[in-house]
Amino acid sequence: MPTLVAYDELCAAELVRFWTPQQLREALEQEHFGSVLDAAEADELARLLHEWMQRAMGQVTLRDALLVDPRRGERVYSLICTTLTVEHCPLLPEVGEALKPLNGKVLSPGEVREALEQWRKQPATRDPNDRPYGHSHHHHTLTTHLAALYAVLQRAEARGLSVVQYEGEQASYPFPANLDALLPPMPVPYAESEPRFEPPTGWRRILAIILVLLGVALLGVPLLMGQVPAQTAGLPLGLLTLGLLVGIHAGWAGYCGGVCIWLVANLPSFHYDRFTLWPAVPLMLVGLTFLWLDRNVRILVRWIWQRRWYGR
Repeated sequence: MPTLVAYDELCAAELVRFWTPQQLREALEQEHFGSVLDAAEADELARLLHEWMQRAMGQVTLRDALLVDPRRGERVYSLICTTLTVEHCPLLPEVGEALKPLNGKVLSPGEVREALEQWRKQPATRDPNDRPYGHSHHHHTLTTHLAALYAVLQRAEARGLSVVQYEGEQASYPFPANLDALLPPMPVPYAESEPRFEPPTGWRRILAIILVLLGVALLGVPLLMGQVPAQTAGLPLGLLTLGLLVGIHAGWAGYCGGVCIWLVANLPSFHYDRFTLWPAVPLMLVGLTFLWLDRNVRILVRWIWQRRWYGR
């Protein structure tokens, strides 16, 4: 007997788009899905999903599983749609014959209603004395059946359901033709974590240590020999600054800033008093600006600040 059913096609598409075979099987076992299926249908769905899981498709989306294995996919999709079916309406033979061209198509309730109206306008359908009715009792049965069918279509339209007609005992739902459009959305990118200071490693660490040790040696050796270094802000300060910049993996802005600060301390007219310091202020500001533009220098400053005030 032909049967017309109304089901939630949008919900079926969402399941296919987002769920995996393993998730669906777990929901089936926990009775969170498939409550309307009989025991044989539930066992069949569980078996098909288990076969997919054995073929390493348990973690892919149902959409991908349907594309890879359409033979099992057609039955899995039909069972999913059976679970999401809301209305069943067995059709009289003549009504089923009238709607036979619509078999195997996903329709809206309005399209089925339009097909019924066109069929009812045919002369053999309009005149109750003509075939296929024959007598008033059959005409009354058909009228009651059409009223119930129109009520089903009205409820389906109100709930945004789709309509399918099939013949036979086993429900059959059309395989989705828009699988390519059911790709899951792109995952939300992870928020960028706060940059953290990382001590140098490998050759960078070795080079930074060598530069710093050379700078300390140029300062310490003369002091150990009882002499004051001739120009402490010259090569020793340059080596210490270069070692620091190499260690933190500074960029070009960091090196430019380091050069500017080093030049301030090595200007011929530089003295530590409030009058002769002013000519070096512009170069110092340029150097500080370059240093602040360097990302790794800012990370180092933030790390020192946190260690100083928060002890972490």
